[in-house]
Amino acid sequence: MINNLIVHLGDTKTGSTALQSVLRSGEYITPNGQTVFYPGKKLNHNNLPISLARNKTAEYQNRVFSRVSQQLKESDADYACDISGVISRS
Repeated sequence: MINNLIVHLGDTKTGSTALQSVLRSGEYITPNGQTVFYPGKKLNHNNLPISLARNKTAEYQNRVFSRVSQQLKESDADYACDISGVISRS
């Protein structure tokens, strides 16, 4: 089970896509040899931050958070990292 969660909410041009690319590959290991779990399936399409948009229902949000929570419990990585660009304000 993961004990450390890192969240990066990047504004435009802060390197979010580059970070997502590296972490999504599943091959990144920290300089200290620790592993990192990234729950996103696609670049710029991570459902966790998207679920917080105004037009999403509580049922949808609960479903997404429950799924990610289960993934975190099942992972043996040292860290989990969630990366998102800016969520639309509309």
